[in-house]
Amino acid sequence: MNELSSKSVITHCIFNLGCGGAERNLVTTVQQLHARGFHNQHIVISDFSSPADLHYEKDLAPLATIHRADDVSGGVRGNAPRLLRMLPQRLQYNIIKIQNCLNAIQPDVVHVWSDNAYAVVAASLLPVRCIVLTWQSMPPVFWHKMGVRSWRQWPKTMLDCLLFRMALRNPAVRTACVCRAGGTGYARWLGLAPEAVVTLYHGMDTTLWQRASEADILAEKQRLSIPPQNKVILGLMRFDPAKRPELWLDVAAHARKKYGDDLSFLCFGDGPLRAGMMERARQVGVICPGVTRNVPLALSMADIFLHTARIEGLPTVHLEAQLIGTPIVTTDAGGTGETVREAITARLVPEQPDMVSALSDTLIAALHDKDFLARASQEGPRFVKENFSIEQMIQTTLELYR
Repeated sequence: MNELSSKSVITHCIFNLGCGGAERNLVTTVQQLHARGFHNQHIVISDFSSPADLHYEKDLAPLATIHRADDVSGGVRGNAPRLLRMLPQRLQYNIIKIQNCLNAIQPDVVHVWSDNAYAVVAASLLPVRCIVLTWQSMPPVFWHKMGVRSWRQWPKTMLDCLLFRMALRNPAVRTACVCRAGGTGYARWLGLAPEAVVTLYHGMDTTLWQRASEADILAEKQRLSIPPQNKVILGLMRFDPAKRPELWLDVAAHARKKYGDDLSFLCFGDGPLRAGMMERARQVGVICPGVTRNVPLALSMADIFLHTARIEGLPTVHLEAQLIGTPIVTTDAGGTGETVREAITARLVPEQPDMVSALSDTLIAALHDKDFLARASQEGPRFVKENFSIEQMIQTTLELYR
């Protein structure tokens, strides 16, 4: 099929369906495309090892066919460069298993989410009319510079660079990033013209983000054993090094010593650092119930949303918090500054040697600033509705698909 139509076969490739912002944005995109008549959608997941990696499977299953890429039979299809065929077999398998899925689906459009270099190479070697590669964060080289990724992983970073450049030789590949900061970084890293990377902001379905009733908030506090009069500081994150959950706990411990016991810290999430996170949380008196499927209720319960990431793309959770009217204290990482209004809906804390004190002091100052709290509650929903509409996101997405 040469032109995009409601009959087009659209396939999304993503590592897994865990509880991150990219995965939530995938859900929104699939839902909105389905509502606009695109009923032939498929999702290929290629990296799953636990039930947490399938968090959004129930949301997506009624709207799209989900495929688990695990068939590594055969070899790399298409006119693969000689260098690609020289890769170790285990690395070729990462491409082969995705190609086998795509070959069975026969897509017209392949939308690759996150830094999935294997998926974009797999699609670029097949006769696909349009391939959209949407980066969700800063480029890998930036992760090394920020100390989040070990320099021992540098060969993998260079391999990703090689694979991306290999795929970009195919004129069917279009590039996008969820924030301007990330798009600029990828363009520099891969030698692209800055205008070649389209900014594809997340779009928010505002009908889903309504503040919970006071009765529901009190009931949830009771369920979590939070005193009804306590201020609640909330975290929602994937427990991995980029999000720095240990820093979040350190800030909680530091702030409680200064503010007192009428401050409750509540952090939802899951990820590779979960075991250590849970143990440390118990030690410092932080409530960590695991993953929540009712994010609006969690945000409604919060007096301030606290975010400690070292690396970010476009943190969807900031948009969600503002729609609920929850003030934010956050690190100024990646595209974070594009998601908030500094001093109006959020307090941004730049990276510095003593992040625990900086974040803790900013948090306590924000709690005492009644004007800031009231302003954030009023302006947050307006800011998101004006700048992150779902209509604009889908329009840009469809323009890329064409």
